[in-house]
Amino acid sequence: MTKDRKVFFLYAFLVTLFILTGIIVKEVLHSKVGIYSVSRIYDVMEFSFLSYFFSLHIANKRLRTVLPYAIIPFAIFCLYDFITTKVPSFAFIPLVIECLFFLVIIIYIFYEKMQYSIDEPIFVTSIFWIAVGFIVYCSGNFFLFLYSKNSYIDSSFKLQYSIIYSTVTILKNIMLCIGVSRKKEKIKENAMFPLKYDSDFLFPSKNK
Repeated sequence: MTKDRKVFFLYAFLVTLFILTGIIVKEVLHSKVGIYSVSRIYDVMEFSFLSYFFSLHIANKRLRTVLPYAIIPFAIFCLYDFITTKVPSFAFIPLVIECLFFLVIIIYIFYEKMQYSIDEPIFVTSIFWIAVGFIVYCSGNFFLFLYSKNSYIDSSFKLQYSIIYSTVTILKNIMLCIGVSRKKEKIKENAMFPLKYDSDFLFPSKNK
């Protein structure tokens, strides 16, 4: 199993663990503050694993090295948002930032993949389906999280929120399942120089 798949399966395991923890806190302990705290810890965990996972698929060495450290400012902002929130609530603004951040990262990954010469179409590879799954999730929930900051207290909006979020999450999970069953792409050339330089092409040898 490759490193990126190990990270992905560990992420899936922790998602399941946090879901079960959230259910226990909400249904057994009946603690609203507890469920909001668990959700915020989950947001930081998710951002951490996704940052590291996508960094494994970036060719640019500087960006690949810096990307996992993006968790530090994100965690600080999540803590600030939690402290300054007057009424305990979900971290909608940090979620908006997370969605926007990963949309930019995934678009850049696709840009890099277009620079490579590969043996097979990118849509048969694992990273393509996983990335598309998170594009659907981030783009589908971006405005939902943005409007939820002021509208989540409305009962009718909560129903719409549940429908949209559940639909987008199901679509994401379907694509993730397809992604983990795919194989990793084979990169032949460097992203910045996708074609080999042949001096004989521009300057034919006189001996020929």
